[in-house]
Amino acid sequence: MNPLINRIRNSRKCAVTSGEVKFTIRRPTDLEAHEMSGKIDQRYLLKTFVVGWGEMSEIDLGIPGGTGDIVPFDAELFEVWIADHPEHWPALTSKILGSYSDHRQAREDAAKNSEPGSEEQTSQAAPENRQTVAV
Repeated sequence: MNPLINRIRNSRKCAVTSGEVKFTIRRPTDLEAHEMSGKIDQRYLLKTFVVGWGEMSEIDLGIPGGTGDIVPFDAELFEVWIADHPEHWPALTSKILGSYSDHRQAREDAAKNSEPGSEEQTSQAAPENRQTVAV
């Protein structure tokens, strides 16, 4: 696999804390946001975009007879666990949707800044003949 793929994927991640639990979420891509197009399904958001948690033990997960052993994140285990923990749903879904909104806004701002007349632009001449031109 191309090493840049992991760099791109990791750039979409951020942390969110809900109660005492730290989670890692992944921002939806533009394609995923397009595919959701107005039909927000909370279960889909949680199972697709929550990609990690901090130190969670068997006891934290409410496993009967569980130990204090740390449990690595597992998407299927998370989906089963989160179904009974609605206290975390608002913080997680808000961060997931907010991360996409922030991403979209940053792209729109960048596009505005590159429109003619908004700032200096570089001509498309050959590299040795390029010059910065104010428009």
